[in-house]
Amino acid sequence: MNVLITGGTSAVGRQLVQMLASQGHHVIFTYCNHGEVAGQLCARWDHVMMRQVDFTRDESVAALTEEIPALNIDVLVNNAYVGRPLGTHFYRTQVVDFEESFRVNVAPVIQITQACIAAMRRKKSGLIITVGTLAARGLPPAGYSVYVATKAYLQQLARCWQSEYSHLGILSMTVLPDFMPTPLHGEMVDHLAEKELQSKSRLLMPEEVAQCISETISDTKLFTQERIVTVN
Repeated sequence: MNVLITGGTSAVGRQLVQMLASQGHHVIFTYCNHGEVAGQLCARWDHVMMRQVDFTRDESVAALTEEIPALNIDVLVNNAYVGRPLGTHFYRTQVVDFEESFRVNVAPVIQITQACIAAMRRKKSGLIITVGTLAARGLPPAGYSVYVATKAYLQQLARCWQSEYSHLGILSMTVLPDFMPTPLHGEMVDHLAEKELQSKSRLLMPEEVAQCISETISDTKLFTQERIVTVN
């Protein structure tokens, strides 16, 4: 399969690139700043390609969407996130912070997904997996209003894609990971990790989320519209 993964050089994205490449899938992944890691991934496998895409620049996203028809994408994994999840409390958060997160985390996903769906419609098959967060279903940590609102928006879009295109053989699902000690959530680790560990034997790791996504790609019989990934 031809798999496009956004945000493929860290945490879940990097693990997923390696898993799928090892299984023989043709993987195209995007990155922004981690060029050295991207180069290492491509050097390891002949069937892995990288594309530098900056979600904060419209022209960069447009360059990728223009290329998508030629890439013959079977699976899209919306994984990239731009910015810091942990901000300030809601009453101190500026409206512009919500607007900026929409601009760099929602609009690019819309554009990329539309381009992939257009190609998938012609084949009457495809799979779209959007990485969300379990915090959008429960009680989010303080200071996460922008991040959780953004993820919740994407989760609802993913449901719309399933509703509108499943009859064409195009499936859409969200993967909802529990808290993970990743660089993205690094600011949370010190003051939340201990609390999280009180109810669990250990924390969820990025490779476990990647494994969940990999299993669904390899066997769509495992498809459900939402898959919660946690460690009890």
